[in-house]
Amino acid sequence: MSTAMPTSASHLMLTVLLFLAYLISARCFTSPNPAPKQINKCDRIMTASTVYLRLFLIQWSIRVLGVYHAILTLFYPRIPPVMCPNAANLNINLFTWSPYSAVCLFLILTAGPLRLLAYAQLGKDFTYELRKPKCLVKTGLYRYMQHPSYTGVFLVLFSTVALLGSERGVLGCWLPAKISGLSPWLTVAQFACWVGIAIYGVPTRLQDEEGLLKTEFGKEWEEYCAKTARFIPGVL
Repeated sequence: MSTAMPTSASHLMLTVLLFLAYLISARCFTSPNPAPKQINKCDRIMTASTVYLRLFLIQWSIRVLGVYHAILTLFYPRIPPVMCPNAANLNINLFTWSPYSAVCLFLILTAGPLRLLAYAQLGKDFTYELRKPKCLVKTGLYRYMQHPSYTGVFLVLFSTVALLGSERGVLGCWLPAKISGLSPWLTVAQFACWVGIAIYGVPTRLQDEEGLLKTEFGKEWEEYCAKTARFIPGVL
């Protein structure tokens, strides 16, 4: 079987955009500032000892699997068996231009910069751990949204998992056909797992963070909340 690489400009563009998207995605799960020396007792999420390990695993999973995905895409559909022993498991929509891959890429390439811009606009005050900010930022993205970084990271996480988490994607290269054939059930299980994490983690984090801001800024915070959306202006 020939292993010649596809040469179309659109195929090469998809490979390049995948590299870029995964680079941005991994950065979205990397704290822009070091952790404060003293952890706020009100922080119920980041005080858990396993949180940092999970973040480390997320970052490197995206980097490793992302590069792998981009390389497989470059060779698709003539992927050498040594690179993907079970290429028959792969879903064409994940390795070529399709509505599925295009939407996922669009979300990462737009929501990712939103998250990174929030990093920049909060500066030293942006830490993954709760810490008293120097001031209440109400300019830039924060003129319109209270939590633009959460809006960005949720969309990035959803899209990245959609591209890398499927058993018909890069993982399918190393899964037996019998397991890959259980695709619908594995997808449901994965979705249920992420929903469970979101149901506990997101409200808990928001409650802790907004409680801290209300305590520190009082009426200024309340007036700010009355004028801005939480996540998406005009929607939520």
